[in-house]
Amino acid sequence: MGLLWWTVVLLAVLCLVGIAIYQALKFIATRDAQNLDALPHRTVVGPAGSLKLAVADTTDSLSKGLSGHQKLKNVHGLLLVLPRKATSLTLLGVQFPLDIVWLDAQNRVLKVTYDVKPGFGTLRLPSPARTAAVIEVPALRLRKLGAIEPGTTLSWK
Repeated sequence: MGLLWWTVVLLAVLCLVGIAIYQALKFIATRDAQNLDALPHRTVVGPAGSLKLAVADTTDSLSKGLSGHQKLKNVHGLLLVLPRKATSLTLLGVQFPLDIVWLDAQNRVLKVTYDVKPGFGTLRLPSPARTAAVIEVPALRLRKLGAIEPGTTLSWK
């Protein structure tokens, strides 16, 4: 058999191994879901409404994020207060599509990403330059805040 055949076989095996590793990591993240009620909470106010968010601002809470949750009960989403050098967002173990708002240090919207479906291709999303915080909410829930676009400034209560 030729080199091409062996190359195809090797690539198929590597794909299967990658899928198995992804599924194992997803299972581990699901098992270790953090208690969002134990985190501090803030309410973000947009042009037309507000959302109650759990605040992840420690290494442990940032690393767990929304991983492992099937749905959110007492909060609308999660505010991730990022370390200074964060360049990407990881969605490993997230079980549902998200709307994501990227904020700078003055709470101005840098970017809005709607209906991000977690999966192998969205394990790591690059952060826009100057990102200081990220809001993650289940897809379609962001509409509760009203029209959010780059340049919009959000407030807190």
